[in-house]
Amino acid sequence: MWKAIVFIVLFFGGAISTQDAIAENTTEYHGRLYCSEYKQIVAEFNANVSAYTLGRYEETDDSPCIGASGENMCELAQKGLLMFANNYYKIGTIVCIETVGCGILKDRMNERYGKKDFDIAGINYKDNKSFGRQELSITIYKW
Repeated sequence: MWKAIVFIVLFFGGAISTQDAIAENTTEYHGRLYCSEYKQIVAEFNANVSAYTLGRYEETDDSPCIGASGENMCELAQKGLLMFANNYYKIGTIVCIETVGCGILKDRMNERYGKKDFDIAGINYKDNKSFGRQELSITIYKW
């Protein structure tokens, strides 16, 4: 289902920046990345996925809007960019999560989490809390 989406944003080279993600989109930017079919899939697996709320000290460190990428994730989330946290893959990696969509890895998690743990960076506490922890299919793309 979710893999059948026609992908429109094109990226070349390694990890991508937020500016590239927005600039390369030829239509109105909706915050979701649509990965081209011909890009190489690096890995596909099931992982534990949860969500956290950007800007909440209770769920982040002492700079709750600044991600491991060094960017203000609160501002990016306000623009609608879908972002994830994970401790294994490179910042800027394109990640597609079943039922959630494709986005950019922009942050890290607590060190106790590993390769098969992902956090969705969100702005709505109530939605993030109700998401809970789910086992979902993950696709990692080489860009």
